[in-house]
Amino acid sequence: MAELWGSRPSPSQERRRIDALVHVVLLVGGGAAGVLLCGAILVSFIERRGLPRQADGFAEIVRSLAHLQPAGLASLGLVLLILTPVARVVGSIVAFVVAKDLRYVLITSLVLSLMIASLLLGQG
Repeated sequence: MAELWGSRPSPSQERRRIDALVHVVLLVGGGAAGVLLCGAILVSFIERRGLPRQADGFAEIVRSLAHLQPAGLASLGLVLLILTPVARVVGSIVAFVVAKDLRYVLITSLVLSLMIASLLLGQG
């Protein structure tokens, strides 16, 4: 009867929800990156072009995507592949905030700040 009135889920139910969220984020991000990278290979094969040897900047990615060039597809796929774990950690933080689990909010926030620092320091 308590479930009919919207009682609070148990900690194990919250963990399962968090696990499901993490699973979906990784599945969608990895799948989308894979589709884009395979698309880049397919387009380069059809057009008899080589794949890019270096990553493009944001403006170049947008321009390449507008023309369905392999470089744009591959670059966007790589960006998604890099950002998927970041999105996973952000989703985990939100889930832990909703679950009111301060310890894991702090731990995942530290992980996110380390990931962002490594992305920023890795440029150059």
